[in-house]
Amino acid sequence: MQVTSIQCPNCGAPLNIEPSQEKIICGSCGSLLQLTTGSSGFLMARLVSIGQDTSFIARTQATERLKKQVEALQEEQETLELNLQLPFKPVSKKTVRLFLLLSIAISIAIFLAVENKWFCLAPPFLTLGVFGLIYAFQDAQHTAALERLQKTYGPKLKAVEQEIFAKQAQLDKLENDLDTIAMSL
Repeated sequence: MQVTSIQCPNCGAPLNIEPSQEKIICGSCGSLLQLTTGSSGFLMARLVSIGQDTSFIARTQATERLKKQVEALQEEQETLELNLQLPFKPVSKKTVRLFLLLSIAISIAIFLAVENKWFCLAPPFLTLGVFGLIYAFQDAQHTAALERLQKTYGPKLKAVEQEIFAKQAQLDKLENDLDTIAMSL
């Protein structure tokens, strides 16, 4: 038995039809179709009654497409936000304290070993001064790097956020429309 494939005139879904059939119900939209042979000899489907409003199907498909687009944009947003974060961190206060304690221990050792007792105050002050300079230098580098990253990725991140907002608004409208259509069915 030969099977012919045509499209539903209501929703465009493919229909597989046997030549002996006179009527068929579309499995996608539920429309009743009368099957006839056209003047060219090819099988045609004429819409007898609409089973389902295809705008519901189209809106459902558009909703799914928008959800996928929003998900992809949110992934891009996360990537851009990660790019804006630096793995670099200045010297921590804990490290400074550790070296300060070490320099105090060295000062005590010097105090016990040397006659000039004022000399033993030098290591803690030198340690604080050196780490203060290192910390200030690294903080300046960190700030400059953040500014460069913000200049590079900031505009793109803002554009992605605006696109997410717009797509989310479209998605919300479509979902509200679908709820309204579903309530009327």
